[in-house]
Amino acid sequence: MKKSNIAFEPDKDKILTNYLDSASSIASKLESIINNDIYTNNVTDRGYLNTLIHFYKNDWQPARLYKRGGRYRGSIAKWYKKPNTLPIPGAVDNLSVLIPSLNFLSDTEGLNPEDSEVQMPFVIDNNESNTERDKTDHQSIEMIFSPASKKKKQIDITRNVHRAHNIAYQDTRLLKAPELGLLFDTLNKYGRSDKNIELAILGWLMFLLGKTLHEIENLQIFNKIDDKTRGLFLDENDRGWWYFPITQTAKPTIKKVGLIKTANGVFTACPTFLTDLIIKYLKGRKEGLLINVDNFAALESSLAKKLKKVSDRAYSGRLSINSISNFIGNYINATGVIDPIYIDFSYDVKMYSTRVSRSYSNIDDVTRCERLFEFWQEVESDYYDYCKEKFPIKLFELVCFDKRNRMLGSKFTPENMTVKSLIAALVLEVKNTKLNSLKQLDAILKYHNAFTVYTAWMLMFGTGYRAVWNPLPTFSLYFPTLNLMGISDKDDSDFTHSRLVCLPSILNAQITAYQEHLSCLRGLIRVLKPKLCQSIDDFLNAASKSLNLDYKESCQWFKLIRNSRINHGPLFIFQRQRAGIVTKGISPTELVLRLPKEHKIPANAGRHWLKSNLLYNNVNSELINFQMGHWQSGEVPLADYSTLNYIDSVNELLPILDKLFKGVGWQTLKSDLI
Repeated sequence: MKKSNIAFEPDKDKILTNYLDSASSIASKLESIINNDIYTNNVTDRGYLNTLIHFYKNDWQPARLYKRGGRYRGSIAKWYKKPNTLPIPGAVDNLSVLIPSLNFLSDTEGLNPEDSEVQMPFVIDNNESNTERDKTDHQSIEMIFSPASKKKKQIDITRNVHRAHNIAYQDTRLLKAPELGLLFDTLNKYGRSDKNIELAILGWLMFLLGKTLHEIENLQIFNKIDDKTRGLFLDENDRGWWYFPITQTAKPTIKKVGLIKTANGVFTACPTFLTDLIIKYLKGRKEGLLINVDNFAALESSLAKKLKKVSDRAYSGRLSINSISNFIGNYINATGVIDPIYIDFSYDVKMYSTRVSRSYSNIDDVTRCERLFEFWQEVESDYYDYCKEKFPIKLFELVCFDKRNRMLGSKFTPENMTVKSLIAALVLEVKNTKLNSLKQLDAILKYHNAFTVYTAWMLMFGTGYRAVWNPLPTFSLYFPTLNLMGISDKDDSDFTHSRLVCLPSILNAQITAYQEHLSCLRGLIRVLKPKLCQSIDDFLNAASKSLNLDYKESCQWFKLIRNSRINHGPLFIFQRQRAGIVTKGISPTELVLRLPKEHKIPANAGRHWLKSNLLYNNVNSELINFQMGHWQSGEVPLADYSTLNYIDSVNELLPILDKLFKGVGWQTLKSDLI
């Protein structure tokens, strides 16, 4: 209760009669106060009492949704909801990352709301609450509140997380060929026993699907295509297919024009040996829970004990529930053989590393199956190199469920024909506004607007720029000789997510052409717009001027201009108003409004297009994250101890980006003002 509420007297009303009172008795006394309308005439007081009741009863529940008047509807803060977390694969001490529960930002432009947040802002240590302390161990109060102790713990957790994000192939958390052989022999042995067949199926599901026991507990079995649910589908030939829905955070709220249509779910072939094992276990049952047991916790405990016993006998303690269920994620992290998005889409594996990037990924079903096949071929190759023998069983079969080759993932990715039509319309607009010999003011302004919009759209498609205000705030981070540009479209005060991106050759030449365009524009309008021309002078000379600033001055200057709605950068347009001609910065909405009606696409469509095409061209996931800015804590390319070589990265990305740009028809346009 508030300190100012002098009417509330816990001692007088005997709410707490003894410090040994149980929590339930205290909660019941508080409920009696509310029921008798004591101290609850004030709505705030009643809220405080309800908070105390929830605390003592420990019945945390999500708050109810309330419809509000006006244009916007939302929900009240969820005070009693447990934190939404996802595990960090490969991290010791049971660390999890906290995931935002609510979407606070608009997604009308195809932007994933979570993409505007730092990838891993907070980590929760679940090990503390689960660790039992010795009864004789009395912890020092001074140590609990010691700043040095807290700092050391923060450093330890940070190092642990960074290590988990940089697993090497030699890491002990990754199962090697000997452990895999031991695992296969153990599960095959369990599969031949009716007593342990459930343990065998459970082990195979964790290993092949990358799922936790809690997720496996809810998997279903079905044999009617219309009754699709998470689990195993058995067709008329008793062929097994895993089915999982594909959900997206960003929902399409605009009219779809030329966007790729995607399926809402995906079927993936289940290995024949596992299908036969499951059919044997089901004994004719074709619906209900896949593993139907009364006490799943006992089954989990039994599997954990047996795995430990097998590991101890083989002088290897690596076989465990965590090492098996995290094998796929750890192997991809260590080798980069495929992008983790293929595992995410195929088996609905909840990986926080893909929770944002999945919204920008659009892949076809055939490519997905081929990448899964490549993954298991790589695992089998490593196994053969060590054991000099092939896998005793086939872990994946390259078979597609649907011959139509459906598209999966992002609903905001434009078709290549849509992009070609868009480019043709933008080029036509520039040509239609070309100047005559008189170069009248209105014609100059109209041509500049068309030329700027064309350059801005090319920038969005070539760099993966997010849909933000004032893209390209300065030329001082543009390095034409290296085909690199600095971008800060999602960042914090420390510029943690600032990145350098590779520029396609056509875009690189277009930005240079735009600089020449601005240089000519200032000469034509300097008398009419001296302040604007002074700003253009600053834009073109920013590289040399920024060198004279110290670190603090540079940070303050850049924070003022990046994503600014007031201080526009080199990309601006002219508008006629009552006060005269004014300039306005580029915004996502403005970019869409400048398109013809038949070519309107989301402002963020270029980011979706680039990510999807990089996946299709089988670019290494590290380079995709480098270009898109989807790295995690400990993977920052610009960090002090980063080993990423920018020159090598550009040499690998540039040919692919050039091919993509030429394929859809982007071209460098020279300004007609010159």
